[in-house]
Amino acid sequence: MIITTVNIISSAISICLVNYFFSSQKEKMRRSHINILLLAFFICYLILSTIIKDLASTFWKLLLILSIYVLLGHRHKVSAPHTFFWSIILLGTVLGAEFVGFLFMLPLASAEKYAHQEVFVVINIILTTLIEIISVILLKKFVYRNVNDGQKFNLTRLLAFLSIPVISTLLMHTLLLQTIYSPEFSFLLILIFFVGLTIINLSVVYLYVNLSKQYSNHEKMSLEKERLEQEIKFYEQVKQSQQEIRSIKHDLRNQLLVLLNRLENGETFEAIKAIKQTLSNMSSRSAYILTEHQALNFLLSEKYKQAEALGVSLEVKSFIPKSLNIDDEILVAIFGNLLDNAIQACSRLKDERLKTVKIEITFFKNRLIIEMSNPFEVEEEITRKSRFTEGIGRKNIAKLVEKNGGIYESWYEDSKYFACIVLFNLTY
Repeated sequence: MIITTVNIISSAISICLVNYFFSSQKEKMRRSHINILLLAFFICYLILSTIIKDLASTFWKLLLILSIYVLLGHRHKVSAPHTFFWSIILLGTVLGAEFVGFLFMLPLASAEKYAHQEVFVVINIILTTLIEIISVILLKKFVYRNVNDGQKFNLTRLLAFLSIPVISTLLMHTLLLQTIYSPEFSFLLILIFFVGLTIINLSVVYLYVNLSKQYSNHEKMSLEKERLEQEIKFYEQVKQSQQEIRSIKHDLRNQLLVLLNRLENGETFEAIKAIKQTLSNMSSRSAYILTEHQALNFLLSEKYKQAEALGVSLEVKSFIPKSLNIDDEILVAIFGNLLDNAIQACSRLKDERLKTVKIEITFFKNRLIIEMSNPFEVEEEITRKSRFTEGIGRKNIAKLVEKNGGIYESWYEDSKYFACIVLFNLTY
């Protein structure tokens, strides 16, 4: 009874440690059904641990523990590749802690005494739990926190990384069982096997972390490249607008001279006709005042023209000041990527009446709030989800917003896509 109670407490502590490992201060908890699954798996694990004692059940227990770890990673919104990899590493860490605890106890009691004397079993469980706590905390503090969860590994590379810790974990588990139930194994041989498997797992973790850093640097370079392209495009738009203004001023000066000459000569009818023609030309020019913020107005005007060319209506409501203490390039990159995706999605709609992108920009209590919605073809939902996880545009939005201390959320409702961005601590 004492051993069973201590085992249950140790298992609960292990799950709490994994929950701590995957947790993040920035996240929001979600999905009550995952909590139900976690409870169900934990109950199954306890049943296997307390009722079924044969060797075959130990591998089922391993599978249940791994399932619990994967659910905890999913609960904390960790990406699937990272969830599977770190779950296996954590499982290997738990087995390693059990192995070290057993090796410490091995000189104190024979395998037979160890299996039957409660005091040695309880001490071993307590020692194992302490080693596990220290290992998981060190792994999170010095290794896991340096890994960017945004990396996406392809299936081949993921399987290559997973194969080594999976095999080494199974070997360690088998070796632990053989050591407990077959005391004829030499202590030195057991120690050599354990050290070798530990070094292999640590090497895989080292390679995985470094590869993640390389991917992170690559994504940062892609982000900077995207921002540079947006900035160049923005300044080209400014240059083009300035050229248009100069052309308008030049044409207007010449037209005024012609009008003055006609009025002086009493050609009133011709002067009125020329004025009407000038007003008609001015109204046909694509000049839009969508917001008082100059840089943002240039970009929105350009997107307005692009939307019109594709038969899409762009509705903009802007309540922001003329200037904000955030780089224009950042705003241009965020709005550019956001609107490009929305306009393209609307342009593919079959129903012309639905081709409308709505965006509302509000500045309130030092917060810039951006809300956007657009319809899309329901048949494209699967491909849209794929672009959501892999598309460079939305990745850039998320990284830019996060880098500037903001929040970016997006979701679907029926056949509509919604996005909301909040940037904090801004002044004008």
